[in-house]
Amino acid sequence: MTNPQLAHLILRLGLGVNMLMHGLTRVFNLSGFAEKMAAGFTETVLPYP
Repeated sequence: MTNPQLAHLILRLGLGVNMLMHGLTRVFNLSGFAEKMAAGFTETVLPYP
């Protein structure tokens, strides 16, 4: 494996783990996440369900 290939692998693994952990924290507190997102959009032109 060449150095650029190794660098690419490490970067992809690091980003993948970061995104996985970020998503898992939201899954276990989905209602709280949804309430915070809805509160953040109250002053916008987007419709509220």
